[in-house]
Amino acid sequence: MTPDSQDRSVTVVPATSDLWPDAEVVFGTRGDSSWCFCLFFLTRGDGYQESVERNRSALRAQLSQQPHPGLPAYAGTEPVGWVQVGPRASYPRVTGNRRRTLEAHADAGLVEVLRTRPDRPVVRLALA
Repeated sequence: MTPDSQDRSVTVVPATSDLWPDAEVVFGTRGDSSWCFCLFFLTRGDGYQESVERNRSALRAQLSQQPHPGLPAYAGTEPVGWVQVGPRASYPRVTGNRRRTLEAHADAGLVEVLRTRPDRPVVRLALA
């Protein structure tokens, strides 16, 4: 499944192995995403920093798995984003954390504005 070439809205589709070239475009060649390949929360410690090629290969291998490991986002036909998805238990960096939110949210200046459920805060960040 690929996005419609005439549609300029943002769409997301299941990540599959045939979309690997689009994932490479999204992760690019600069910045954190170009070496992490969305493995930070799938690992513990600094192991994800050891090898760009290992990270790239690991994500590529994940694309052939079910359920799909992520959702690429498209603006029309242009790949513009990626989100890793899966059960909480599949993310070692958060499974040991018994709290439903991460401390980094508060440290980043996010402010809770409401809750959709007692355990589901909605936060806001003022952008000046």
